[in-house]
Amino acid sequence: MQKLCLLLALCLAICGCDDGSPTADSTGQEPGRSMAERSEDWTEDEGEVKSDVPPAPQFITASQMRERLGIGEGGHFERVGRNFTAAELTNTGVKDLSPLQGQPITGLVIARNPVTSLDALAGMPLEVLDFSETPVESVEPLAKCASLSQLYLEKTKVSDIAPLAGLPLTRLYLTDCPVADLKPLAGMNLQELNLCRSNIENLEDLRDVELGILWI
Repeated sequence: MQKLCLLLALCLAICGCDDGSPTADSTGQEPGRSMAERSEDWTEDEGEVKSDVPPAPQFITASQMRERLGIGEGGHFERVGRNFTAAELTNTGVKDLSPLQGQPITGLVIARNPVTSLDALAGMPLEVLDFSETPVESVEPLAKCASLSQLYLEKTKVSDIAPLAGLPLTRLYLTDCPVADLKPLAGMNLQELNLCRSNIENLEDLRDVELGILWI
């Protein structure tokens, strides 16, 4: 009898006892939650964590990021492990992008927002960026985005694209922009360029660019 009691106690200790109140599983999370939901609650492991991207300065949930950006319940985020890698923030009202600093974001859409500065994006591993229909005037911070391949700045106030020289751009949309000089694009491996309703009058600077698609 004593042995049976000991075995029963051991089973209860391992499996837990369901008394009708919320319990936690072996991961320390509430049972019945998906891995995607649990990922927002992960804490740093005691052992070494190996990753291809550096960790952000502080791990935060998507809800916390929305709060810091001041976008309510809007926007969509993608995460790899503990870091945000993409954000779709179209028409969310975001003004300040600084909460995104430190995140290894490769894809970002901030179109139709009152954003005026891209300073927070400097050095980010962006591959795709869309800030169309924003009051942004300068792309200077993007000069440090060495992986940027697709850029959409339609209906912005950007007039100087010199900081883009040397970037690995393959697709560039300058629709309805006051850009008048295409010299910075010389020698680029652009595959698609949109100049519709722009101030471009001379395409001579594109003579060495083997474009697949040119919209004018």
